[in-house]
Amino acid sequence: MKYKVLSKEKKAALRKEFLETENAFIYRKANRIFNVAIFGLIIAVVAGIFNIYHQTGILNYLLDGMLFLFTAFAIFKTSRVKQYELNKYINQKNNNSKKK
Repeated sequence: MKYKVLSKEKKAALRKEFLETENAFIYRKANRIFNVAIFGLIIAVVAGIFNIYHQTGILNYLLDGMLFLFTAFAIFKTSRVKQYELNKYINQKNNNSKKK
């Protein structure tokens, strides 16, 4: 069973149940990195607008662009890690229920 095909209520219940287990360590860390990356993405956009408005040098554009790319990559990868961890939990839960 995949996490994507579940209803919104089942996703919320599953996430709450998963966060109460000991295996949620990686999920919590990925969620923290995700939140920091969202903040970095906002900073990159604001800094880019500031650079355009004040017509700063090319180095500032490059630094803001790199910050934007790295934070966008971090958001993408951490969301994939969180989804992978939830799918792994669903599979483990289904395997345990089938054994009984």
